[in-house]
Amino acid sequence: MTFRILAESASTEAADALLAALTVDDAECRRLGAEGVIRQRSQLTILNLIRRIDDLPDDVCASLARQPDRFEAPLKQCFQRGDKTDLRAATEFTRRCGCIRHFADTVGLLEHWDEDIRDAASKCVRDLASAVALRLLTSDAANLPGIDFDHCRALRIELLNDLGRVLFQFDHLMNPQPAVDAVLILGRPDDEEVKNVCSKYGSECTEMAVETLQTMKSQPVFDTVCEALKLLAPLSVFPKVLGQRDDPEFVLALLKWWPKRVTTYVETNIKRAGTIPWLSIEHPTLEKIPATLHDQLVSLLNCTELERDDKNELKTWVVRHSSGSGRAAATDVLNWLPRKEVQHILYEALLDPDTEVEAWATQQLRSQKVPDTFGHLLERLDSDRPQVRDAAREELASFNIERVFDLFESLPPSTCHRCGQLLQKINPHVLEDFREELQHAFHWRRVRATRAVGELGLVDELLTSLSALLEEPEWSIRRAVIEALSHSDSDSALKTIRSMAGDEQRQVREAVEAAVLTIQKRQVVSRVPEADSATA
Repeated sequence: MTFRILAESASTEAADALLAALTVDDAECRRLGAEGVIRQRSQLTILNLIRRIDDLPDDVCASLARQPDRFEAPLKQCFQRGDKTDLRAATEFTRRCGCIRHFADTVGLLEHWDEDIRDAASKCVRDLASAVALRLLTSDAANLPGIDFDHCRALRIELLNDLGRVLFQFDHLMNPQPAVDAVLILGRPDDEEVKNVCSKYGSECTEMAVETLQTMKSQPVFDTVCEALKLLAPLSVFPKVLGQRDDPEFVLALLKWWPKRVTTYVETNIKRAGTIPWLSIEHPTLEKIPATLHDQLVSLLNCTELERDDKNELKTWVVRHSSGSGRAAATDVLNWLPRKEVQHILYEALLDPDTEVEAWATQQLRSQKVPDTFGHLLERLDSDRPQVRDAAREELASFNIERVFDLFESLPPSTCHRCGQLLQKINPHVLEDFREELQHAFHWRRVRATRAVGELGLVDELLTSLSALLEEPEWSIRRAVIEALSHSDSDSALKTIRSMAGDEQRQVREAVEAAVLTIQKRQVVSRVPEADSATA
């Protein structure tokens, strides 16, 4: 209530109270004070606010930035008067509150006779250019909250034109560097103004541009360099910069930008860059690249003209230290390393706490012929990590029912039972596959499937499907079912066998007698150890 009354008052004391509230410790008071000043109709109050810019906290400036139109006339007055104090205050206010309409005024001050004014204008030009560029890159409304996104697009062109008019007279400028910087912050590699500062305004301007591209740690500048890689024939300065920058900020920005599908233009421009300094196992920047960007690192590495040994050295580092996706990207290096070293890398990866890394190693066991591959894969079929289980199943996918059909008659019973258990682990849908085979139109395939079910120890799981085959008119199928059921000790299987004792076909009745006898003998054998243990 107090601040609303002060805002509606025209007295000098009310204005002073609102201005004083902007610098107190309480954030809520500062917010209310800023709103009060904005609602004030007094141009003098707003002029005094501009003059106090050095005392204003950042949160107050952020509030003021949401309504830049309120400061239009007072700022214009400050820039036109030419008073040194007001010029510096207006320039700083323009920068901190995002008053983008006065960008051209601050560009004009780059040539001011006073060094303090030039420094303030230089910082303002760079910061406003960055705010516009970042708003377009990130769509973050925290950059220039008083201006909508679509307007920013038009502003970018407008600001580049303002800078172009100044830089056109480059040879006569006293302080052109901030304007060159702003062009490279705002511009895109195929913009006319970017081409001008990089190649058409003379060697001194080109050197300034290269210096900015090589040293400025600004996301928009990083983006300009990266986007140049997409062009058929970018200006020569861009590949040159790529071959010289090795600071972690730029390297991370490049890898985050790196496309999933590398075009011919990108690959060609990477080759034009020549030697890339940070692509070395000894370079400190390499250690600062997070594992999540190692797949992009390998992709970029593949585009360079480094010697194979140098590439393999880096890829070996990746397969030892990276995430699953990074190691997957560098997997080809395993084919170039000594066998013992490959096995050591994979054994370590199998024990890695990272699920993706263990899954990656699981996928390499067969292709790299690691000893006891089958044992490692079987062990990981029971892993509590779904991704690892899936990787093991994929590696064992060739061990399917078709493969078992070719083998089961030549394998000992114990091995057949293990194969049945293994099939269920590898393929969760294997029982459904067997059901389809048991119902196949071809007689011989139904018989084959029936025999396999018995030998593999899957009778109890498929008892319903087997029982349905007992209705078949072909006696050989009925006999095959009885023989398969004899592999089970369940009461249901025995009951089903005995239900066929009166079958019209002699071969089927003989199979029933043999099956019952087989089950009874097995039961006697199993009871002997139990009796021995009870006696003991």
